[in-house]
Amino acid sequence: MKKYFTQPELQDLKWVAIDVDGTIAEPSWVPGELNFVVGAPIAENIKKLEQVVEAGYKIVLYTARPWSHQQLLEAWCEKHIPQIPIRAIICGKLLFIQLVDDRAINAMADSWVPGLVSKPQVG
Repeated sequence: MKKYFTQPELQDLKWVAIDVDGTIAEPSWVPGELNFVVGAPIAENIKKLEQVVEAGYKIVLYTARPWSHQQLLEAWCEKHIPQIPIRAIICGKLLFIQLVDDRAINAMADSWVPGLVSKPQVG
């Protein structure tokens, strides 16, 4: 059987998923409300995003906003972060109060570059 997809090794992954509201833009959207506004860019986090790109990673925006906001988000990116190549925008992630994931980092971490993010000490 021919293989069409080979799972890359962890060290070979080059995609970084970045949330929008509260991460690269000031929070302005509330699920269930008819609010088609994206907040102002968060300058210190835009710098972290630029560092991720400079380190050779590809950016995917990952947001809980509905797919009807995709063009709004594209326009926001073109206006506020035209220097950052956004490879995809994925809308409609699960709504949760907190994300627990072995690859997640906090938006306020000093760096978002994989490998430069400090891991919590165990024990």
